[in-house]
Parts: sequence; C-alpha cells; structure tokens
Amino acid sequence: HPQTPNLISSETGQQRERERKSGSPNDISLASLGGGCGYDFVALAALSDYLNGPRISATVYDYEPAWKDIVADVEAVVQDMDVCRDPSYPQRRPHKHTCGFDSCDITSPLTSSGNVTLATAIKSTNVFACSYVVAENAVR
Repeated sequence: HPQTPNLISSETGQQRERERKSGSPNDISLASLGGGCGYDFVALAALSDYLNGPRISATVYDYEPAWKDIVADVEAVVQDMDVCRDPSYPQRRPHKHTCGFDSCDITSPLTSSGNVTLATAIKSTNVFACSYVVAENAVR
C-alpha cells in the first residue's frame, strides 16, 4: 500500500525535484468539496511551496457550475506565482500545481449520477477538504 505523501519530511530538495520531474507518487491529490473558487487549492499550494513540498493536484467539486471559469483563473494565477524568483534557491523549480473543476451534489448519495467523478476519484485522493457548505446544506 503506497504511503501517503507528506508536506513535511526529511527528503532533500534534490530528491523532491527528481520526483516532481518524474510525476512522483508523492504528489498530493486534493478534493475540495464545496470548494467554490479554489481557496483550498491556493492554501495547500502555498504551503507546499513554502515548505518546498510536493506538487498539488486539486479538483474543486461544487454544485454551482459558475465556479468553473474562476477555478481556471485561480489555477493560472497559482501557476504564475509558482516559480521561486529568489536566486538564493536555484534548486527550486515550478511545481506546476494544477486545479480542475467538477460538479457534485453533497446532498445526494455518492452513487448518484451527479457524483460519479467524485466517487471515481476517492481511492486516488489524499486530502479531502470540506467547506462550511457542508453545514449549510445539512438542513436541505
């Protein structure tokens, strides 16, 4: 069973760089339920960059399709900021963190047709972030 990736580890920057180039299993997959504009992705990508950690591959799952274009814009901004511009860190390279969007309905069972993509991603996802939207929809 593969070990869950760790943002904080004893790996050297060179080891992480080799893993990034090879599409490492140490990349972290994030599913943000009710994640709207992608704020969970921004936070985890920033933390990973600060700690010289792994690449973040996120998907925002939300009921509102209007977030899709905003998520794409947020991904572009994160990728633009992804390059360490400090010359004292020459070993750092762009992570190329990624974030996509898919719809889901947290008020429906995981087996419902609207949640197929999320259900498929469960086994390959390392981190699930649940927004306050879960509490808002609990009474629905």
